[in-house]
Amino acid sequence: MNWESIHNAKKSTLIGVGAKVEDLIDSAENASKEAKGAKDALRKHAEALLSVVAGADKAVESTSEDGIPDLETLAIVKRWMGKMILSTQNSSRNFQNLQMQATGEAAGHRATHDLILKLIRQEDERKKSIDESIEKGDVTVNEFGELEASPDAKKRPSGVRPGRLKEQRQ
Repeated sequence: MNWESIHNAKKSTLIGVGAKVEDLIDSAENASKEAKGAKDALRKHAEALLSVVAGADKAVESTSEDGIPDLETLAIVKRWMGKMILSTQNSSRNFQNLQMQATGEAAGHRATHDLILKLIRQEDERKKSIDESIEKGDVTVNEFGELEASPDAKKRPSGVRPGRLKEQRQ
């Protein structure tokens, strides 16, 4: 395998991994949006339940002595309505936690994606450097398609083997 096909294989692999990471970013962002929607809906529902309880309190206060419902029953109903409100608020907090988790996950995937883009740029720069070194004569391609630094090379590009053992000693 020659050096150009190795470069193409590396770049192709990085691009493939980058595409998978983009899918992960999209998935995490969608999960964050879904959790935010559920959280917001549950918060609105909890507010609606609170208004129902407030309405029940007003109804009790406005009734005359004759029309007051059994206070013991009313206390039980209010206690259970309070539990419903608390349960709804807890569910909203759980969705808020899921939203934060998905947002963090998306940020992590974005960082990975940025790193992959950096590696692709580095690989392209490396290829350009090697091409320039070949043109200058600092690097040669041997019969196996491998890169070797020429004996009189001033600087050996990254990924290029030093010449023969004799040249390495020198």
